[in-house]
Amino acid sequence: IVTPEGRVRNTFGAPPESDGKGPTDVVQLPDRTFIATFGYGNKRLYSADPLSGEVGQGVWNPGSFGGPGPRKQLGVFTTPHGVALWPSRDSIAVADREYGRIQRLSFTGEPMDVWDLKVPGSLFDSKQWSNPCDVDFSPDGEVAVIGNLNGVNGANATFQIVDVKTGQLLSTICPADLGVPNSRHIHNAVFRYVDDRGVYVICLFWNPGGYAVFELVQV
Repeated sequence: IVTPEGRVRNTFGAPPESDGKGPTDVVQLPDRTFIATFGYGNKRLYSADPLSGEVGQGVWNPGSFGGPGPRKQLGVFTTPHGVALWPSRDSIAVADREYGRIQRLSFTGEPMDVWDLKVPGSLFDSKQWSNPCDVDFSPDGEVAVIGNLNGVNGANATFQIVDVKTGQLLSTICPADLGVPNSRHIHNAVFRYVDDRGVYVICLFWNPGGYAVFELVQV
């Protein structure tokens, strides 16, 4: 937890039961509490007050939710990699990477909805889906952007636009097809609306590293 001036206010280590592995993403809730995903640990989500505990020794709230489980079950994960506040600010969206889906959960982990990103018509148990690492919402809350580690069956990385109300996939964009070099492994993708200039998506590429800015040119 860092002040705007760059001073470290608090530090939260990995909970012991998360195998000592650090978080993959974090989101702040309206009540100041934050929730962190431990996708590389025990696949669970933990919450805390950012100023709890001694300086440099933050204390997690009791309990957690999530954990591993089968894809047909909601509220469980393979790698809960990204987390974001739902536009209505009453729930969270979690990018469940290897299961190719975005889950909407209450702040205490109860499943509320799911966006299944598998290819239409593919078998439920097939792996014809992308690997979402992150999810972000437009300022008006009408659409979401999903950054994917890989495309379907390990193809080039993509980011996808989804209608928030219906969960319908509106478009899939592959940066490599647009001539963007080294555009593998999209770990983060976010919307940015710039007054009088348009709508943009910013993508961060994990390996070999870099970022790109995409402008909406067609609706």
